[in-house]
Amino acid sequence: MKFSFTALEIGHLVDGEFDVVTADGHFNHGIITCFWIGPNANEAVIGGQLTQMASGPIPGHPERVFRVVDNRPPRTNDPDQISFLFRPVEDLGLIDAGEFCDPDLEGRPDLPLMDVVSGNVTVRDNPPMPN
Repeated sequence: MKFSFTALEIGHLVDGEFDVVTADGHFNHGIITCFWIGPNANEAVIGGQLTQMASGPIPGHPERVFRVVDNRPPRTNDPDQISFLFRPVEDLGLIDAGEFCDPDLEGRPDLPLMDVVSGNVTVRDNPPMPN
């Protein structure tokens, strides 16, 4: 599986997108609608909406959520991690992706993670603004 994403928050506006190419070569694209950076500032939960699936119509509700962890390699020996895409309503019993991104959500589903083999996950809270 190949996964790429960007997510930015400027003021209270969220912008970004994600792309996933599955093991069988199907391309999926979506837009980021919410995210939350955890208290350790190296983990983020991200929600969005699928807008394109190469395998055909989007099954069920189009919202998807995922989780990433920036273990800051090569400074550590721990690889970055990412989860699969999950459907917040059907898979996790949530109202929507926004609930998954809510910083006050108690009992947030702990999505299983897999190690990133190639590439890098970068999570930054309040990155410096460009000059």
